[in-house]
Amino acid sequence: MYINKLADAAASLITVTSTATGLYDLIDTAGASASDLKTKNLNAVDISVEDGDVRMLMDGNTPTGANGMLLSSGNTYYYRGVPLSKMKLIRVTANVACSVQVGKSESGENTSSSAHEVTLEAGDITIGNVDVNSPTTITGGAKTVTTAGTAETLGTTLATKSIYIRAKSANTNDVYIGDSAVDKTSNQQIILSANDSVTLDISDRVTVYVDATTNGEGVDYVCMS
Repeated sequence: MYINKLADAAASLITVTSTATGLYDLIDTAGASASDLKTKNLNAVDISVEDGDVRMLMDGNTPTGANGMLLSSGNTYYYRGVPLSKMKLIRVTANVACSVQVGKSESGENTSSSAHEVTLEAGDITIGNVDVNSPTTITGGAKTVTTAGTAETLGTTLATKSIYIRAKSANTNDVYIGDSAVDKTSNQQIILSANDSVTLDISDRVTVYVDATTNGEGVDYVCMS
């Protein structure tokens, strides 16, 4: 986010009350001065909800203590590409302090939050193994297709989390990535021209196959595991 400077530090700590109020008005109240935020076409905001729950809407409707998007205490919300001029907030119970900063979205940014808790109701729920570890090993390689029209596996068995694959820069024609049935004519699946790339979240290198239009052309790849 390209941050827009507020009038002063006090303006960054808003108080959400029992009256649904626009974000810009809350900022002006906190800073004890009128701002020109409404004229700047801002579309990004970070909101840290500090000591209570808040409800929010930005579709032109007015939230209530029971209706609207719930912003939970202790979490930070990062809204990008949204109409800040329509954002209204209201407390759920007691007044809530929220730290905010506003600005304009940068290319590629998405709305997200720091919220991570998952609450499951009582019952028979079985969750399998969950891998939350980041990759720790990188293994590079290359694969060329001997006979165009006959798919070949990317390599021998290798446990992976994901594989980045890029068509060789010297290729003169397309290559094709997929399962064992991938074929340059009848089942092309993922098509890559020279220098095109794709990342596959997959558990074993041996399950990925490549075919080519031209004998001897292929791909370079990096396995993350």
